[in-house]
Amino acid sequence: MLTMKPIRFLYFLVAISIAGQALGQAPKPPVPKELPQPKQQTVSKPVPLNVAPKPTPPKAKPPAASKPVPLGQATKPKTKPSRKPATSLKPRRTLKSFPRKQKKLNLIGGDQIMLVGDGLIEQMQKYGYLEYRLTVQNQGKSLHFRNIGWTGDTPAGIARDGLGTRQAGHEPANEGWLQLQKQIAEIKPSVAIIGYGMASSLDGSSLEKFKADYQTLIAHIKANAQKKNPLRLVFLAPISHEDLGGKLPDGEEHNIALEKYREVIGDLAAEHDAWFVDLYRFLKRRPGSSLPQLTRDGIHLNEYGYWTMAAATEFSVGYLSSTFRFSVLEDGKERDGGYGIKLSNISRSGDRFTLSGQMDALPPLFDGEKRTDAVRDRTSIGRIQVQGLSEDRFTLVADGKEVLTSPSTEWGNGAFIDAGPDIEIGKKIRKLIVDKNELYFHRSRPQNQAYLWGFRKHEQGNNFKEIPMFDPLIKEKEQEINGLNKTQSRKYEFMKTSKWEEIKPADEPEPTKEVAIEQKSFKPQPLPKFNLGDGLEIQLFAQNPHLAKPIQMNFDARGRLWVASSEVYPQILPGQMATDKVIILEDTNNDGQADKSTVFADNLLIPTGIEPGDGGVYVGQSTELLHLKDTDGDGKADESKVIAAGFGTEDTHHILHTLRWGFDGRLYFNQSIYIRTHMETPHEVLRLESGG
Repeated sequence: MLTMKPIRFLYFLVAISIAGQALGQAPKPPVPKELPQPKQQTVSKPVPLNVAPKPTPPKAKPPAASKPVPLGQATKPKTKPSRKPATSLKPRRTLKSFPRKQKKLNLIGGDQIMLVGDGLIEQMQKYGYLEYRLTVQNQGKSLHFRNIGWTGDTPAGIARDGLGTRQAGHEPANEGWLQLQKQIAEIKPSVAIIGYGMASSLDGSSLEKFKADYQTLIAHIKANAQKKNPLRLVFLAPISHEDLGGKLPDGEEHNIALEKYREVIGDLAAEHDAWFVDLYRFLKRRPGSSLPQLTRDGIHLNEYGYWTMAAATEFSVGYLSSTFRFSVLEDGKERDGGYGIKLSNISRSGDRFTLSGQMDALPPLFDGEKRTDAVRDRTSIGRIQVQGLSEDRFTLVADGKEVLTSPSTEWGNGAFIDAGPDIEIGKKIRKLIVDKNELYFHRSRPQNQAYLWGFRKHEQGNNFKEIPMFDPLIKEKEQEINGLNKTQSRKYEFMKTSKWEEIKPADEPEPTKEVAIEQKSFKPQPLPKFNLGDGLEIQLFAQNPHLAKPIQMNFDARGRLWVASSEVYPQILPGQMATDKVIILEDTNNDGQADKSTVFADNLLIPTGIEPGDGGVYVGQSTELLHLKDTDGDGKADESKVIAAGFGTEDTHHILHTLRWGFDGRLYFNQSIYIRTHMETPHEVLRLESGG
């Protein structure tokens, strides 16, 4: 008889209800002076944590992080049964004012710019908008950005205990803080951008502890700062909780708590002569705006939210946006008031003109979806006005490439520009930034670290030697970024569209590259033998040589088999990019065997769970649960949404897996032993250290 020791065997079912959420629209973020006053209620503490000792002053013993309660033992969160109906206007409460620091954040060649915080910082690396803006504002400087954000983290480093060498549950209470200290010491920052507050406001810890831990964190950063360049500090306030409607919480009570965290961080910024970025106010929604929502769930920014956050940070640290504007008068002269671009050699004859122009810096592009005119106008890189035109359609050309075609009325009012050769360079830089961030993520927070330097390192040889191999790859990306980060003079031509149609060059076909396709050797495997009960039969449904390592599979309502397939598993190699796939296998002729194979999604990182539903498919990969969807009907995913983040990856044999729908309509999934998860939700922070 097989027996198991009950010690530390926790196996709970985790359920998340994610269907049927009505998502609203969020507006253009203003800087309001006053905010609505909700009823004075305290934020509930659904996951009680043990009280951690108050940290001592700098140079003394670091703060001890409280140990999280296992999810199965946590108290049930208090949730409102329904939304309160809107009544009369509520009294407004006044936010403490923090004046903008007048001094500009000057970046110096060789700066090590560390970004540290909770989920606000972690998710930032996927978009790269803030790093892009600071990079293009500092042409000719070699800058090194290092993102060590971690979902669910606090200034005491509570979420980082998985970086230690011990098994989950066997580490000291302050393991996370020790690991955060180690990361900071390794980076040796000369600029620290700190973004804590959201997770702390949701995990039940006190404001006093947050402030004390923040002070201790600052002291440690100062003690481990780079010696060559002076240390500069930037403190980010948490964003406000955005009301998206539907089943999501409205954030009224939570915002009362967030305002207190905002005030603590603002006071600390003044105390330490740091730049304060008031994201709570800059990203506060305004009812009635035509702009899209800023968050995906109320507390985590979406792509447009991160673009807006980058603009707010750029402004708060003393930079003017690198957008441009100019106007050409009817007499061919440049109108006063232009900015962001230097013009020369203007020559105008009637409705046609030419000129040379060089931007001061590469433009602050937005590479996301622009579904409305409001988004297109707000995220445009510049505006050009041409006066005295006849009624017709006109085209602007830059270096022989079409930039914009619009009617004369739009040019007369000032046409918004959102294309051109400088935009193309900007897109290349941003992609390099995102690729570099992915490499650093694998270097600083690798999956399967239990086998790299943890308690199971002896089982697979010396895999840790691969970690430093990421360094030259990161350096190579940074060199490419620096090489592209410069502007150049462009030749602009403006003419009637009919004239442009006559002279424009034919579209050059995309160059085709001969790609050597590696033919995978495939031999049908001998069928295994099964002992079947009476009335049962078994047959082979699919054998596909293009499958790498299938990890989970599930059928949808149409009988198609969805497979999570990984080439990267169990861990990524230096220089290897995430290339894993979701494959659909389909029996189109009803003979009981798959005859059609479709790659629904690729560029995934070790997808370990898959379940079709809600018009797409849910996929567990790395630290995230995603929902992938095909919106244009071509059979391939073109929309990816992060549903939840913060899942542990210490051992890829045990990470997020076994997605399945329950009879109650909820999506269930598991993690197994050795894994530590710290997940921020709009209700609370969920922490689970072990299987569940």
